[in-house]
Amino acid sequence: MGLPFKKPVWRGFYFHRELLIPFPGTKLFIKDFKAFAGVMPSYHAASAYSACQILEKAIIQAQEIDQKKIRNYVSSFDTITIMGRFKVDHTGRQVGHNPILVQWQNGKKEIVYPSKMSTSQPQFNFPEK
Repeated sequence: MGLPFKKPVWRGFYFHRELLIPFPGTKLFIKDFKAFAGVMPSYHAASAYSACQILEKAIIQAQEIDQKKIRNYVSSFDTITIMGRFKVDHTGRQVGHNPILVQWQNGKKEIVYPSKMSTSQPQFNFPEK
């Protein structure tokens, strides 16, 4: 269903719950979540699932539930979750994730950034003189 926008409208996303996102496991997460809950997953559900993906990798690497070992591992790795890239610096600040920029074009939602995921080029409307 298209939206009635006559000019391109912009929106940034950290999680896009439609099946446009090519990250490993995203489509399956959306499908399974919808089958279980009866609704599309929210940003919050995807964030929680991504956090569990990160924690699972860290516990497997640490081979025990040790907070210091888990933190050290998490602060040193660079991985992809259902929401995209995850990488933090030594202070825990997220430095790897890029939000997705979506633009409604002719009533259709298009990914315009990052370019390697884009489904369309961005459209710019400049005021007429």
